[in-house]
Amino acid sequence: MREEAMPADQTSPFESEDSNDREFVGLHVEKSKIEDTTFCHCKFIDCRFSACGFVDCAFDKCLFDRCDLSLLDVAHTSFRETYFLASKAIGINWAQSSNPASIHFKDCVINYSVFFGMSLMRMKMVHCVAHEANFADANLTGAILRETDFQNSLFSNTNLTGADLEGAENYSINPNHNTLKKTIFSLPEAISLLGTLDIILK
Repeated sequence: MREEAMPADQTSPFESEDSNDREFVGLHVEKSKIEDTTFCHCKFIDCRFSACGFVDCAFDKCLFDRCDLSLLDVAHTSFRETYFLASKAIGINWAQSSNPASIHFKDCVINYSVFFGMSLMRMKMVHCVAHEANFADANLTGAILRETDFQNSLFSNTNLTGADLEGAENYSINPNHNTLKKTIFSLPEAISLLGTLDIILK
């Protein structure tokens, strides 16, 4: 079922507490709160939920395509196999969502996002811009983090076992303060890992 655009001042565009196999196109909802709603196999295309809240909601196998989710409140909301494609998800505190979370990003801007302490095993974050994001204490075991720009992002006590950072850039990861086992890096960016070691290169 396809839902067309709704006026921006509408409190909630969702008619019931459960939305299954629905396609929402061009929804522009700002500074509104959507509560206690379950979305299963739903698609959100060209939607804008700036400064909105999905509180105590659940997303199961959903897709956000070309959406603006900046400053979204996701308190106590669960995400299972939810994908974000070519979307803006700036300033979201994902740590307030239910943990663990299964979220994946491709071609997204996720600056200033917080993933502190989250279990994000096998998360995909490909060709994204993740400036000043917080991954401290997060479990990124097996994550695919390729071709992503991590400028000024925080990695501290982060588990990157088996993570793939091929083509990633601008990261600052201290091998002494993070778990790096069979983690994949590529040159020349990987040279930055040596910056924290007491060695001399000639």
